[in-house]
Amino acid sequence: NSDWAFQGKYAYGGNYNGFTVYDISNPREPRAAAVVVCPGAQNDVAVQGKLLFLATDSQRSDDSCSSTAPAPTAPAEARWEGVKVFDISDPVNPRYVAAVKTDCGSHTLTMVPGKGGDRSVYVYVSSYNLAGVDLPNCVLPHDKISIIKVPQNNPAAAALVATPVLFPDGGNPDGNNTSETTGCHDITVYPAKNIAAGACMGDGALFDISDRTAPKVITTVRDTENFAF
Repeated sequence: NSDWAFQGKYAYGGNYNGFTVYDISNPREPRAAAVVVCPGAQNDVAVQGKLLFLATDSQRSDDSCSSTAPAPTAPAEARWEGVKVFDISDPVNPRYVAAVKTDCGSHTLTMVPGKGGDRSVYVYVSSYNLAGVDLPNCVLPHDKISIIKVPQNNPAAAALVATPVLFPDGGNPDGNNTSETTGCHDITVYPAKNIAAGACMGDGALFDISDRTAPKVITTVRDTENFAF
């Protein structure tokens, strides 16, 4: 099991084999209402309106729910990881509608609502490379996030719209108990204040997200003695 999302009388539980929809009308007696088999680590979930987003952070042979682990010799173009989008208008019958490939996959994801009349949902994708060497579809330096725009009235048109480099100077250098900055582990947002906070490799960061597709680092904090994230 990985992550949870809640909406109305349903809870959505991600797991490495897909996700499960639970009816929690009676919170003391939750019951499985639907099981979606769609393998891929970690399969973190997030829901917004009629949409569910699933984060895939393991390389797969393609973007389908019947994918397999690629052969070690498979080229980069034959490997997929990123974000899958499901229509949950009928929560007990989720429908797979889109997939967007992202560099280094999607370890976690964070939803950001559009501003003003923009009815789109923006998905901030956190991912990183801990190998210290270039990997297929995950080359260094990876000091960036991926941003996916999903029109709520046409989720099949979901697309990668930006890959902003958050730490153009390289961020925190490797040393002590920290690791050199290479992407973010998780992000949370305060949309009303146009602020996001990121637990990034080596840096804790606050971002100005007034422009949803161009977040800007406004301050960072580091603990060089105790931890990397």
